[in-house]
Amino acid sequence: MHYSVYMLSSTVTESAIGEIGQRLALARRRRGWSVSAMARRLGVDRRTLAQLEAGQPTVSLGVFVEALAMLDLLRGLGEALRPENDLAAISSEIRRARAGSAASRAIPDERVDF
Repeated sequence: MHYSVYMLSSTVTESAIGEIGQRLALARRRRGWSVSAMARRLGVDRRTLAQLEAGQPTVSLGVFVEALAMLDLLRGLGEALRPENDLAAISSEIRRARAGSAASRAIPDERVDF
């Protein structure tokens, strides 16, 4: 099956992007900024900002990160992406280390004399 570049891999991804957009919109409104004012500051048109806030996956990562920086939310993203907070990778590394340790303790077949 061939997917377009913009087709999302799962409903979980789609839902997450939508929630992020809603949170960005809430952060903008809590600061009292209009869509027009924030779009102008971002250097994008109102439609692009509206798409970002609606969770459209076609908005560039650059616009997303710039919006986070403008809203002073970029630090939270950086914290979430720190290697020590990547629990899935830590778990994989532990499994690989344990498997490697068990393999190194095994006696090679050539050394077993029956």
